Amino acid sequence: MKIHLIGVGGAAMGNLAAMLKQSGHRVSGSDQDLYPPMSDRLKEWKINANPFSATSVKGKDLIIVGNAISRGNVEL
Repeated sequence: MKIHLIGVGGAAMGNLAAMLKQSGHRVSGSDQDLYPPMSDRLKEWKINANPFSATSVKGKDLIIVGNAISRGNVEL
């Protein structure tokens, strides 16, 4: 399953992304800004995380939205 996490830079969302990837899913994520330590962990876990973009969610089977994401986000 292709899963995308909007707001992947947070501690909970980043770790959820890692668990989903370990379960065999193809995982990507996005966030406004990514900072260590989560940015380093995502790279270590080989999870592609980019700035918000309307194209990031295309072709995904499941999209998970973090609770810090506002209504005006382009990915929503």
